[in-house]
Amino acid sequence: MADKLSYLEAVHNRRSIYQLNRSSLISDDMIEEIIHQAIEDIPSSFNSQSTRLVVLLKEDHYKFWNVGLEGLKAIVPADSWPKTGLSLEAGGFGANLQHYNPLPDERAAEV
Repeated sequence: MADKLSYLEAVHNRRSIYQLNRSSLISDDMIEEIIHQAIEDIPSSFNSQSTRLVVLLKEDHYKFWNVGLEGLKAIVPADSWPKTGLSLEAGGFGANLQHYNPLPDERAAEV
């Protein structure tokens, strides 16, 4: 039990609290360079290098999330929205939910 408490204390002491915002500490070019290098270096089956990634910055980023929001509003009842956000906040999370793919795919391709 002592080991478990020590671990939990370490997790508690390590916890970072920060606000998510629209600013970045590095340039868009640096973000793209990091992503490009990471994609080249990640392992893949038989070194197939099949992973693809799209980086959306600034206005393109907001357009995409608005497309996702439109799609979500079409299938999730309005009374469910506050429950999801408040439940996560009550649990101590500052979260953005990114598991709605392929919901925005078709509409995003049009935009």
